[in-house]
Amino acid sequence: MRRAVLALARDEDPGVREAACRWLAHHRGPEREVGDALVALTHDERQSVRIGAVSGLAHRDDPRCVEAEHRIGPLGPEPPFDPRLLDVSR
Repeated sequence: MRRAVLALARDEDPGVREAACRWLAHHRGPEREVGDALVALTHDERQSVRIGAVSGLAHRDDPRCVEAEHRIGPLGPEPPFDPRLLDVSR
């Protein structure tokens, strides 16, 4: 399953990448490739994917989340506050 999700994290469809990011962000196994995939997703075109990827890295206690947080970008006035943004600060 993990290999399939890692492949989906590179899919052309942003919705597929977002779903893969959610799975990866909640996966608590120690596999380095999961963290690497999350780091790659911090460069995604969708801000919600970038937020999820940074949150997933933070939950894995991966220090790369600190640098990746800067790639989230400015938050617009439209969406409500996303609590995942607090994950890095913990």
